[in-house]
Amino acid sequence: MLSLMRMDLYRMRKGKAAYICLGIILATIALVYFLLFLMLTPGGQVIAGKLGMMDIAEVEEAKALFQEINLLLVFRQSCTDGGFFSLVISVYFTIFVCADFKNGFIKNIMSIHVNRWKYVGSKMLSFAILDIIYLAAAYLFTFLVNLIIGGSVPFTKLSSVLFYMAQAWVLTMAILALTMVVCMLTRSIAAGILTAVLVASGVIVTILNALLGFFHANGWLKYTLYFSLTGAPEVYHGPADLAGFAVGIVFLIVYTVFAGVVLNKKDI
Repeated sequence: MLSLMRMDLYRMRKGKAAYICLGIILATIALVYFLLFLMLTPGGQVIAGKLGMMDIAEVEEAKALFQEINLLLVFRQSCTDGGFFSLVISVYFTIFVCADFKNGFIKNIMSIHVNRWKYVGSKMLSFAILDIIYLAAAYLFTFLVNLIIGGSVPFTKLSSVLFYMAQAWVLTMAILALTMVVCMLTRSIAAGILTAVLVASGVIVTILNALLGFFHANGWLKYTLYFSLTGAPEVYHGPADLAGFAVGIVFLIVYTVFAGVVLNKKDI
């Protein structure tokens, strides 16, 4: 499995897709910070006023609003909470996995590595590493851009950052495991991307939340992957704050095992 993982990491490093996806994530963060620059800095407020984007009253409202934010919250709002990060990495994961079936490379792999569980394990481990790199790079970029604009957004304690990032990593990996199941079942890039859009961006659970809310039967949705990620706490106060880890680990194991079973049952 380690040889397969090294091969996958080599493909990621040599290909352009991994860098494009990271660039998209960083560009989104930069856009959010540009808007913050317009609202929080005197120079930005002058530009916003000239462009007709904000008047004096709106500037004061923005100042009051942003007194309560911190760097981790900006990162969450621009990257993870809305499902954007999960969507980008899930789309890349789909293309990466389904390419093996589309170009017939999977047959060459299975002729050497008969144990199909190794294939599933190598893909998940490879993207576990990529997931960590993406999360770290995105937060570091958020940190650096904040310094560039004068540190207008208060910094967050490292312990809070690490606690949240660990949850985000586990939960996004569980989403990737679900995407893996769909890829193993359909071997279709379109189906995998559709799954990413519906699950990672929270379309399905948001609709369910709205519908079930009328009957006060939506309480269980907080244990879905999307809402576990958007509602992940930043500080540990008690066992209840570990719910995100529990949800992510359970779904990660279940979906990964299911993907392995499907791959073993279906013909290559």
